[in-house]
Amino acid sequence: LLVADPENNNVQKFNNSGTYLESYGSTGLSNGTFAQPYGNAVDSAGNVYITDAFNNRIQKFDSNGNFITKWGTRGYDSGQFNAPIGIAIDSSDNVYVTEAYNNRVQKFDSSGTFITKWSSNELDSYGAPQNGGGNGEFYNPTGIAIDSSDNVYVADTSNHRIQKFSSTGAFITKWGRTDYGSYGGSNPGSGNGEFSYPGGISIDSSNNI
Repeated sequence: LLVADPENNNVQKFNNSGTYLESYGSTGLSNGTFAQPYGNAVDSAGNVYITDAFNNRIQKFDSNGNFITKWGTRGYDSGQFNAPIGIAIDSSDNVYVTEAYNNRVQKFDSSGTFITKWSSNELDSYGAPQNGGGNGEFYNPTGIAIDSSDNVYVADTSNHRIQKFSSTGAFITKWGRTDYGSYGGSNPGSGNGEFSYPGGISIDSSNNI
């Protein structure tokens, strides 16, 4: 089990009984250091990908915590980030990243080469996606997960809902509250099937979410 520990700026590794094995990382900007790591994902070769949120980059390590590569800088263009939080990997080892402040999802190959991005939100004067509540729009997305058919599920946190997309970013469906606040996004709720700032998301072997 790998745990990204944001305030301690490291990644901790445990066995499946919770016994501590090792950790790596420290505070900083150099390779292998972090400024609030949030999400982590593991590819088919056991390599580990970390969203280094406030360094606005992704870092890749081998299974022993040795640094391999990194990509990203702060910005709004393809391959740039503004608070990357969630990360997931599909069956072809493509890497999907949610950006809380850029309100979008970006997709890369396992080396960090940009493939595509999606968000239906209107852009502001800087070219950054604004908050939005329509289908395919996001408001501070965080958690992300991928099922056995490579469909992508996003915890659309401040819209209090889950959205489902194809692997190319085509909107499929959504669920959560459907009544809307003044900013266009859904309101929080506490009933069954409703959410209040959903964050983490994962999928089991039967594709339950």
